[in-house]
Amino acid sequence: LRETFGANLGIAPLPIISETGLPMRPYLGGRFLFFNKASSPEKLKAAKKFAQFIASRRIQLRLAKRVNRIPATLEARQDPKVQKLTKLKPLMEAAKNGTAAPAEVEMRAAWDGMRIMIQRALSGKENIAKATKTGQKAADEALKAL
Repeated sequence: LRETFGANLGIAPLPIISETGLPMRPYLGGRFLFFNKASSPEKLKAAKKFAQFIASRRIQLRLAKRVNRIPATLEARQDPKVQKLTKLKPLMEAAKNGTAAPAEVEMRAAWDGMRIMIQRALSGKENIAKATKTGQKAADEALKAL
């Protein structure tokens, strides 16, 4: 998005809902590591070492600076070097009101349906009412497939 829109790209927290006076709360996701508990002790030891490395302050600061990713650890997020990153600052501000996205596998069906709805509406292929029905149908079908 930054390459396409440059200085015209704006990132900000979602607005306040007038009826409640509370800010909208977007779902937030992240990057996660999963390890098979049936792995050998040697592999689990290596996996733990890798997880500690990737979550280390040094690596989190490098990822924040190089790829504009919000650091995974509070320690790295509060680092003055991260606080000074002008491209990352609005992302962190916008994420303050966020809540963790549900981890249930069934949510995949909902996300896919929403993606289809948004793509069709924004591309002009369907009006909003039709795109909503198309997205709901896709979500229902995906849920049945699970």
